[in-house]
Amino acid sequence: MNKEDIKRSMTKQSKTKTPATMASLNSEQIGSTLMRYKGLISQIAPKHLNAERLIQLCALVIRKNPNIAACSTTSIIGAVTQASILGFQPTEVLSHFYFVPYNIKLASGGWSKECQFQVSYKGWIDLARRSGEIQTIHSYCVFEGDDFDYQLGLNPDLNHRPASMVDRTDAKKLLYSYAVVKYHSGGFNFVVLTKKEIESYRLRSPMARKNPEPTGPWKTDYPKMAMAKAVKQLVAFLPTTVELVQAANSDEGIIKADLWDQSTGTPSVEFPEAEIDEDIPERPGPEPEAKKEVEVENNKL
Repeated sequence: MNKEDIKRSMTKQSKTKTPATMASLNSEQIGSTLMRYKGLISQIAPKHLNAERLIQLCALVIRKNPNIAACSTTSIIGAVTQASILGFQPTEVLSHFYFVPYNIKLASGGWSKECQFQVSYKGWIDLARRSGEIQTIHSYCVFEGDDFDYQLGLNPDLNHRPASMVDRTDAKKLLYSYAVVKYHSGGFNFVVLTKKEIESYRLRSPMARKNPEPTGPWKTDYPKMAMAKAVKQLVAFLPTTVELVQAANSDEGIIKADLWDQSTGTPSVEFPEAEIDEDIPERPGPEPEAKKEVEVENNKL
């Protein structure tokens, strides 16, 4: 399928009545809706992925979570398509990536629920390994009671001896997260993040600026999200691959299928900017033409 075929396909899709969300649809209807984008997915997905199978799996996954099904259709398709570009499959949700739903309240009074795409620490590690230059890559968290020290400079070194009988799910006792990579050439790199640095990266999200309490994956899987931040910072030292660049450019963004750049095969990713609003201090919000407020949902797929 060439670019003109895709353009005609997208024009046809725009004229077809597509539901704003998939909340009221069954698995078969969700599959039929996604199939309208088969040409687009086939064109931009890696060759080793079958578009029809990907759509079928996606339909089942979406149907299992009403919060995802209630998101705008274009943001769901965009997130699914981006997952396929990175070589992830819907069966890897919660391990390699997350679909995180949240509401955007418009000044007009209406609401728009969008599906955000997030890469997990396992996803970053999987993408890094594809370069073929990495021998091992790991990420861990350091908790109170662990024996941990590291040094930088001409002779960088890192040592971590985890303590026994420590609850490694307790975010309050987490002190550091770090990621280490060893190359086939014999070299290595590592990145260590303090709890303060982890929090600073988490709070960069506009959805967390006015509501500092962890929500979504940060509430249910804080250590894993902390490890993901460490691996993401390690990416700067890793061999560059197309997948790593694409993941870095789309992580924690809203990807709209109808805004896909057909000329370059890359998605248009929206990162809503928070705006200060004294009337609603607990909610972040994007700042396009109209004033909006964002309410983050404490759930994920």
